[in-house]
Amino acid sequence: MSTDPPDPPDLAATLSNWANALGTDDAASLEEESLLLLAQLPPANLVAVLRRLPGELPQASPHLVALRAQAYVDMDMLDEAIVDFEAARLQFTARRAYTDALHAVLNLARLQHLREDLGLARYYTHLADTLLHDANLDDSRLEADTILRIATLSPDIGLYAQGEEMARRALQIYERRGDVAGQCDALLILFSFHNQTGQYQASGSYLQMARQLQQIAGLGAGHQVAILNKEAHWHWYQGNLQAGMQTVERAVALADLAKQQKQRVYNRLVAGNIVRAMGDFGAAQDWYDATEALANEIGFSLFQCWIDVHRAWLAILQQQFLGARPLLLRALQTQDHGQSMSFSAFQAVLYSLTGRADEAVALLQRSIAYYEQASDFLSVCTLNLHLAFNLLQLGREEEAATELSAAFAWMVERRIDYLPHWWHPSIMAQLCVHALAEGIHPYLAERILVKHLGNPGIDVVRPLLHHDSSVVRRRALDVMEALGASPISILASSPDDTVRAVLEELISKGCLAAAGLPHLSTLLTTAEKRSTPNPTLIAVFGLYVHGATREEIARRLSLSEAAVRNYVTLIYRIFGLAYMPRQRKE
Repeated sequence: MSTDPPDPPDLAATLSNWANALGTDDAASLEEESLLLLAQLPPANLVAVLRRLPGELPQASPHLVALRAQAYVDMDMLDEAIVDFEAARLQFTARRAYTDALHAVLNLARLQHLREDLGLARYYTHLADTLLHDANLDDSRLEADTILRIATLSPDIGLYAQGEEMARRALQIYERRGDVAGQCDALLILFSFHNQTGQYQASGSYLQMARQLQQIAGLGAGHQVAILNKEAHWHWYQGNLQAGMQTVERAVALADLAKQQKQRVYNRLVAGNIVRAMGDFGAAQDWYDATEALANEIGFSLFQCWIDVHRAWLAILQQQFLGARPLLLRALQTQDHGQSMSFSAFQAVLYSLTGRADEAVALLQRSIAYYEQASDFLSVCTLNLHLAFNLLQLGREEEAATELSAAFAWMVERRIDYLPHWWHPSIMAQLCVHALAEGIHPYLAERILVKHLGNPGIDVVRPLLHHDSSVVRRRALDVMEALGASPISILASSPDDTVRAVLEELISKGCLAAAGLPHLSTLLTTAEKRSTPNPTLIAVFGLYVHGATREEIARRLSLSEAAVRNYVTLIYRIFGLAYMPRQRKE
C-alpha cells in the first residue's frame, strides 16, 4: 500500500479549469496555480498525476514539462529527465523565454556530464554560454550557476585556463550574494583546476576554505562527500597513498549512506587507483569489480570506458599485456576527443613495453599536443617522461635527454616528486637511473627512487656502482644506503656467511670504505675475462692490507693457507706490484 500523501484536494479541479481555459486570458494564472500545487507532490506522485493529464496541457506549458523533468531527476530516471528538459528548452527558446531556457540548458549540461556523455555536455555548455550573453539576466544566482557549470565541465573538455577564470567569476558572485553553498562549489572547482595541474599548495588552500565553509554553514552530505573526494585526490596526487586511502574509504561510506550515486561510483574507482599505486593489485581488482557492478546497477553505462582503462593499467603493471589489449581497444571506441587522448596514453605505454616504441612515440606526441593546448602541464610532464623512455629504447639519447630534462625541471620548479597519472614504477626507475648517470636533476631522481619506488630500486641502481664516474658511483651508493641496502649487497656476487661477516666487520671498523667497495669489486676478480667480482678475494685484500697474516686470513675465512697465498699473489698482480712475502711474526 502506498504511503505517499494524497493529491491536494483542489488539484484536479484546478488542472481541469486550466485545460478548459487554454487560449484565454485566464490560462496564465491557472497555469501558475497548477504548477504551485503540483510542486507540493512527491516526485512519483507528480509523474503519476501528469500521466493522467490531457495531452494539450504539457504541449502548452514548458514549465510543466520542466517540472516533470525535475521529478524524473529526483527519481533517478535520467534518460526521461533529459527528454523532458530538451522539450522544455525548445519551447522556452521558441517563446524567447531565455532565462527559463537557460535553466533547462544548465540541467541538460549537468545530466549529460553526470552520464559521462562529454560530447553532449560540451554542446549544452556552449549553448549556456551563448544564452548567458543573450538573456540579459537580472538573476545573479542563475548567472553564477551558469558560469560555474561551464567551469565544472572545462577540465573534461580541455579548457583549464578558461575554466579557472570562470570559477573565480562565479565565486565572486556567490560571495556578493552570501551564497555559502555556491561558494563551496566554486572553491571545489578551483581546487580541481590547481590540483590537476600540480599546484598542490594552492589546491590545499582551496580545499581548506571549502571545508571551513561546509562546517560553518552545516552544508549537507553532498558537500561532505565532494570534499572527501577532493581530499583523497589531494593526497593521492602527491603520493601520500596511505592518507589518500583512508580518506577515500570515508568518502565511499558517506556516499553510500547519502545515496550519492555518481560519487559512489567515483570514489570506488579512486580507491582502486590508490591501492593499485600502493602495489596491492588484488585489492585494486576488487575495487574495480565493485565499481563496475555499481555502475551497471545504477545504469551508469557511459562510465564503463574509464573502468576499462584502469583495469587495463592494472594488467599492464602486472605485465599481463594480453589482458590489457582488449580493455584498451574497447575504451578507445569512445567518440570523445579528450577521452581518446587520455586513453591513447595508456595504449602508448602498452606499446612501449611490448617492442612498439615507434608507435608509442607517435601516440605520445599527439596526446602531449592535446594536453599542452589544454594547459594541463601535469599530464604533459608525465607524458614527456614516457616519451623520453621510448626515445631511449630507440637509441635517440639526445632527444630523450631533452624530454627528461624538461619534465624533471618542471617537477623541480613545483617541488613535485610523484605523478598520479600513468605512473609505472619500472619505467620511472629506469628513467631515474638514466638521470643519475647523466646528471639530469640527480637530486630529484634520488628522491623519487628513495621516497616512492623503495626497495625494488636497489636492483635497478646497483649497476651504477660500477660506473666509470666516481660521482655517479657516489650517487648510486647514496641511494642504496638511503634505501637501507647493506653495503655487502652492492657486490654483484653474494658472499657466504663467513665472508660476509668479515666484510661487514672490515666496513664497520673503517678498514674498507663502503663507497669504494663497488670500484674495488671491479678490480678484484678471479676470472678477468668474465670480470666476475669475488667477495672472498675482497675480504682477503681487506684483511691483508691491515696486517693480517696468511694464517690469520685462512682461519678467519675458513680457507687453506695455499688458497690464501694464491689470493695474495693475485692481488699483487692485479695492482701491478712485485710480490713481497711478509716476514713471519715471531
